[in-house]
Amino acid sequence: WCLYRYATFLVVAAVLAGVVLLARDMPVGSGLYFHMSLGCIGFGSFAGIVSLRFQKIHELLGPHERPLEYYACIFGFITKWHNVSRRCSTLVLSMWAFSSICQAVMNLSLGCQQTSQPSLLACGINVLLTGLMYAVIFCKLHICCALELAVDHYCMRFFEDQSPATGIVEWNVMQALLRRAAHVIETCFLSVSTGVLGVIVLTSVEIYNMFSEMTSGDIIGLSASEGVCLGMWSGWLCPPIALTFYFVFRAAAITEKCNRVPALINSWTRMEQLIDHEKQYIVQYIMHSAAGFYVKGVRLNATWALK
Repeated sequence: WCLYRYATFLVVAAVLAGVVLLARDMPVGSGLYFHMSLGCIGFGSFAGIVSLRFQKIHELLGPHERPLEYYACIFGFITKWHNVSRRCSTLVLSMWAFSSICQAVMNLSLGCQQTSQPSLLACGINVLLTGLMYAVIFCKLHICCALELAVDHYCMRFFEDQSPATGIVEWNVMQALLRRAAHVIETCFLSVSTGVLGVIVLTSVEIYNMFSEMTSGDIIGLSASEGVCLGMWSGWLCPPIALTFYFVFRAAAITEKCNRVPALINSWTRMEQLIDHEKQYIVQYIMHSAAGFYVKGVRLNATWALK
């Protein structure tokens, strides 16, 4: 994770190169959308990486202080966390490769150029900027995987120990870890999401302009090459949007799991004490703690994510 300081300079260089490329190809109508989309992705990734540095992500993930990894080691889910995170990395790398291939085919193909001339430079900038965005998204997913497992293992430990006092202490520790992790990545989350939102808006305008100039007969009579170009365009555009929504729902899942903890603990019964005041105390304590994933003070839950 110490590589983020070097990745920041790479983003700056890539964004500047993208601006130069945009200025060079500005007269080309179809290239304007492509360059502005890359600008949204680049500046969103740049702001996300800078925010991670300012929020001191190195004090959460290392290389020196590693409270999240230390917590996972103490409570025995470090291996499971790495396995889940490895699957997320495979998903992110696959989407990055697929998106890059689609963009390369679209940019270098004779019928699908986004600029006046097929450009290897444009392909390289696209691969770099989208790759940095995917790296930032994976960093957030890596943290969310650990937080989800932390809530799951807290519930398992509570039923193993069956100690309300220990449960309250461990809940305080886990809640503090949730708040700290969410605080580190909340600005990054907003930056990347805003960049992706900009791409969605630009795409909507591009689609509207494209179809407003076509008649119904032109739409029905699209050639095979034009259909392939539209497919490549979708293949480049959909993966970053899908990953952004995927992260939103993974973050909301943390809050939803915290919401279900009181109901789970409330189902715990001790035969010698059917009316258990200690159990009711910890249930009320967890409910009023309002633990979850927060973004700038707003609790991110499934209802918010669906909106």
